[in-house]
Amino acid sequence: MSGPFSALRQVWSEAPVKNTFNLLAMSALIGYGFYNYYVRGGKLRRHHRYTIATVYKTHWSAKSGKFADSRYTVQGREYLVSADADKLAGQELVGRRFLVEYYPPDPSIDVLRLDAPVPDSLAQAPADGWAQPPFYVSD
Repeated sequence: MSGPFSALRQVWSEAPVKNTFNLLAMSALIGYGFYNYYVRGGKLRRHHRYTIATVYKTHWSAKSGKFADSRYTVQGREYLVSADADKLAGQELVGRRFLVEYYPPDPSIDVLRLDAPVPDSLAQAPADGWAQPPFYVSD
């Protein structure tokens, strides 16, 4: 048995169940990444609106660091969104308001923009959000 796949065949034959499970797990992870980036992210990149999210709690993850959990409302319905807040570690985030970008047909497809704090001069967003943020936001 020589050739480019001989070592792979040997490893596979030693533990076929374990390797099959690993292959399925890797395929699922790649599939989820593809779905999350191209399907969900593609919808959001093509058609989105903006509204205000308020941080209601923060928590730490052993592997990923600090996260900010927030709520926002679209057409009278409340949604939850979380984001990695490592860049804001050391700052008090609870009660602060940030811009959230969402997909209008399904507002649960969203991104919390912790790089876009909402100025105090904006009391609230319209029920269906804004087509463009009413203040400058860098891309």
